[in-house]
Amino acid sequence: MKTVIFTGCAGGMGEAAVPELLSQGWRVIGLDHSEKRLAAQQAKYPSNQFQALLCDLAQTTFTPENLLSNHSWLPDVQAMVYWAGVSKGGGWEDATEQDWDDQFNVQARSCRKLIRFSAPLMQQRGGGSVVVAGSPVGVVGARKPGYAASKAALHGLVMSAARHYGPANVRVNLVLPGPVITYMTQDWSPEKRQSIAGETLLGRLCQPQEVAELLTFLISDKNRYMSGSVVDLTCGSMYGH
Repeated sequence: MKTVIFTGCAGGMGEAAVPELLSQGWRVIGLDHSEKRLAAQQAKYPSNQFQALLCDLAQTTFTPENLLSNHSWLPDVQAMVYWAGVSKGGGWEDATEQDWDDQFNVQARSCRKLIRFSAPLMQQRGGGSVVVAGSPVGVVGARKPGYAASKAALHGLVMSAARHYGPANVRVNLVLPGPVITYMTQDWSPEKRQSIAGETLLGRLCQPQEVAELLTFLISDKNRYMSGSVVDLTCGSMYGH
């Protein structure tokens, strides 16, 4: 049965993406750092369709081999979705070295480790798909330079992986999601939500289900032609300023 490794599975986007993937016949190995949210998510789904694994991608000691090597679903891995991310610290003056390290560990280093681990598994099955969550700030910058720089590094990592694994029929694509209505944004005031929506060309924010449907398409057999692509999912906010 086709299997996807999904990091950040218990976050706002994961809550929408996991049921969408299951409905399309995928088994999901879900990785996240929140024990509470992982337990709640595992309780929703049968263990023969979804298995949750606790890990901290900010730690330099994280290795996919230690976490996943003995998992019985590995021979069926056909996709990896890297949706983990962290934003820490402030601007130029007050962000610490640890803030920068944590962001680069999660956004870039652990992503590299998981691509390097999962792509050969896909190659053994004749190919597969990697989808990574970038950010518009990796292109246009942000008030938090550490976050923007780590997302820019992720952009270069994905393009390099697409070049390297393309001959093995492993597609690697980057998604740039704008503000999405999840638990992370539900506390925004109506004024803040309206202000941010007003910066987009469509005048609205993205729904989690819309992102989930895109992810499912990108890793599916229907998408056999996209690799090294940057998919703008910002409702036009990158161009609405």
